[in-house]
Amino acid sequence: MKEVFVLLYLLLGGIYDLRFKKIPLWYLLLFLIFGLLSAIFMRDISYLDAMFGFLGGVFMILIAKLSKESIGYGDGILLCGMGLFMGIHPLLYAFFYSICLMIPFSLWLLFFEKRERDEKVPLIPFLLFGTMIQIVATKMKYGDL
Repeated sequence: MKEVFVLLYLLLGGIYDLRFKKIPLWYLLLFLIFGLLSAIFMRDISYLDAMFGFLGGVFMILIAKLSKESIGYGDGILLCGMGLFMGIHPLLYAFFYSICLMIPFSLWLLFFEKRERDEKVPLIPFLLFGTMIQIVATKMKYGDL
């Protein structure tokens, strides 16, 4: 149930991100609130795991600050919420898969579509697919698929 909620939230956020190249702050804060409530009341991951997942998103916000927003603050806030829902290890795997999907796409845009190097590519659609891969891989590993 929780995975479906996260995927739907990423889907809606990804559509908005593709269309407007940003995510409203209220949308991100609402996701954080839901993530916090999930960490407190659902108890399917430990508080420590949820806290480290949240800190994974905080780390991305720091990277956004240091890199002059080569990754957006909104992406970091979204990762904070995902970390509260998922915990640190699933968050890292989902992010890794997302980057693995994003790199070939970005290279395609750069070399074949002749886009500029500094053109922003929305992260949330890739987070959606990376999270889907992470969920399926976890379910396959534990025989729940």
